[in-house]
Amino acid sequence: MIATISKSVEFNVAEIKECKQKCGVLEKQAAALVKSSEDLERYKRRWNLRIRGLKELADEDARKEAIELLGNIAPHLAQKLEDVVDSVLLGKKEMEDTVK
Repeated sequence: MIATISKSVEFNVAEIKECKQKCGVLEKQAAALVKSSEDLERYKRRWNLRIRGLKELADEDARKEAIELLGNIAPHLAQKLEDVVDSVLLGKKEMEDTVK
């Protein structure tokens, strides 16, 4: 009976050791994935351009306005801007005052 219990304990110890090794490998993989995700987010933000002072009105196309502004700044790139500028976020839309 003691021999059977001893074998069971040895088997459980081996299983626990194997599980700890697998857990360590998974923790390293998870850390690598988190770092990779952070690097991708950082790279994505590198391409953001902030334009201050340009406000979006309710009936206005912010992308068109930004492309026009960039075209005025760099006329030699004006033809490519439609393909290069992906999306434009200006912040909150302001409603025009209709009653004065």
